[in-house]
Amino acid sequence: MRGSVTDLPDNIDLRWIGRTLLDMRDELAGLRTDVRRLREDFDLLVVRVMRIDSAVTALRDDVHTLFAAQRDLRQRVEALERDDDA
Repeated sequence: MRGSVTDLPDNIDLRWIGRTLLDMRDELAGLRTDVRRLREDFDLLVVRVMRIDSAVTALRDDVHTLFAAQRDLRQRVEALERDDDA
């Protein structure tokens, strides 16, 4: 890892500059790999969230349908009870 500007050697030559540039290139390659992995993780996360959203939407529709069916059944039972009372 590179030091700060105050850690520069007294006699900077082309070899030192070359090594420093190569170190910086290697660090940049590592950062690119990290960014690529983060993008892949994010893409996977988006796919999972979309699946969950789809599942929740389907579940909400199913619950709505069940409540509607229950409401219809209740209305039919109440109508039968009114007919029996009359």
